[in-house]
Amino acid sequence: MPFLFPEVGDVEDERAAIGVLGPVDPHARSRVRVGWRAQRPPRPIVSAWLGDRAIGPTQHTTVAAIWAIWARAGWSGWPGCRVQWSWSWSVGGAAGRSRIRETVPMSAEYTQSDQFRDARIHMCDLSGLEIRDCDVTGLKIVDCYGGNVSLGGGFERVVVNDVDVTAYVEAELDRLHPNRVLAREATSAAEYRAAWDAIEKQWEETLDRARRLPEAKLHEQVDGEWSFVETQRHLLMAADAWIGNAVLEEDAPYHPLGLPGGGMPAEASAKLGLTLDATPTLDEVLAPRLARMATVRRAVDGLTEAELDRVCGRKPADPYPDKDYVVRRCLTVVCKEEAEHHRYAVRDLTVLEAGARTE
Repeated sequence: MPFLFPEVGDVEDERAAIGVLGPVDPHARSRVRVGWRAQRPPRPIVSAWLGDRAIGPTQHTTVAAIWAIWARAGWSGWPGCRVQWSWSWSVGGAAGRSRIRETVPMSAEYTQSDQFRDARIHMCDLSGLEIRDCDVTGLKIVDCYGGNVSLGGGFERVVVNDVDVTAYVEAELDRLHPNRVLAREATSAAEYRAAWDAIEKQWEETLDRARRLPEAKLHEQVDGEWSFVETQRHLLMAADAWIGNAVLEEDAPYHPLGLPGGGMPAEASAKLGLTLDATPTLDEVLAPRLARMATVRRAVDGLTEAELDRVCGRKPADPYPDKDYVVRRCLTVVCKEEAEHHRYAVRDLTVLEAGARTE
């Protein structure tokens, strides 16, 4: 087994810490491949393979052999940076060819930071990278490769290999989920009522579908997204904020089981009386959720054109910007939230149903 490099403060310490690797294989020529990954705030993480070197069947892979690769690459490190070293080797022999790779894990999470703005990431291993709730205006990915690349969000324009696919993606989503169109394009009182009719109907059908799964499945996250129960909690919070608080100005609009978006600070959620760490059953969430949907039903049934243009006396919640919130906008937000999160919910229900059939 290779000696794993520890994280150290500078390259000199690293060189002293490596030690000696034993012969990789007594009967086969091998090749060692060396790389680095480092971060020195405020610079982003960068990494690259520096090169490789053939190792004879009886040679030891020593500090000098590995260091020669680094020296040839002309990289000497940054004083005070945190470095992750890794290498791999290929072993040839009568039994065939195998590959062993040993790396030091270096996972990290960055929140509310601008350190990657205008950064250039070149020849780095970004496999498994997740970017969530970020402004990616001007993001450019060029000459990269990989499988299962997933992109989702609200983008004004998306170009893939010089082809603008924005209109195609939107049209396909509207075809598969026609309620998106009703939610997005409603402007009159009658159109908001029609949109809410469709939203109520789709959730009635989807809730019947969800109840056919075991309760545990409804708390299961698919690919790190909200579970079905968490989705219901979030939609409860959305209607509490945009209808209960902003439009109706209720005395106690927020139900404790509401789940805000990831951008709301924990202290702000606590001030609203939300219990983010609660683990309610589906029925426990649906009690306030369906009650709030009934409140929205009454609101849209009583809509007039004048009411749609009324400026609300409150904003949805304290963390929201201080600006005018018109009833029309509040209703549009809630309808779009319902339509989009229904899309996510049925997508994940399909995965959960497939998993339930194989268990």
